[in-house]
Amino acid sequence: MNFIYRLFLIFTAIYIMITPITANELCIDTKVDQDTCFKVELANTDKLRRKGLMYRLKLPRDHGMLFQFENEKKHTFWMKNTWIPLDIIWINKEMRIVDIKSNVQTCYIDPCPTYTPKEKALYVLEINAGLSRLFNIQKQQTIVLNK
Repeated sequence: MNFIYRLFLIFTAIYIMITPITANELCIDTKVDQDTCFKVELANTDKLRRKGLMYRLKLPRDHGMLFQFENEKKHTFWMKNTWIPLDIIWINKEMRIVDIKSNVQTCYIDPCPTYTPKEKALYVLEINAGLSRLFNIQKQQTIVLNK
C-alpha cells in the first residue's frame, strides 16, 4: 500500500472511533422461537445518513445501522465507499418490512449501482450481508425498536 492510502485509513479509523454512537436495540419478529435483535446505531440527521457505514472495516454480527427519515418514501441507497457487504432492509411507518436487498456488494469506483425499494419506507436497516437469509428475515415481519 502506498503511504497516502495508509494515512487515509488511519485517519478514517480515528474519525470513526471518536464519532459518538447512539445504540438502540432493534428486534424483528421472525415468527420462530425468539426474535432476532441487533444493536443499532441511529442515523437520524442528514450528516449521519450521508456517512452511514462508509469506511467501516467491520461490523459486529449483532450490530447494524438504522436510518430514520422525516418522510416515508422510496429512499434510494448505494454502497459508495462502504467496505462491508450488507443486507438493506426497508421498514414502513407501521414498523413492517416492505423490501429487502440481500448481499449488496461494496463499491469503490463510480458509477455505483443504486438500490430502491418497491414500497415506501420511513426507516432503513443495514446489517451484515447474509444475515437476513440466516435469520429468515422476510417482508411483512414486524420491527420493535427498544431505546
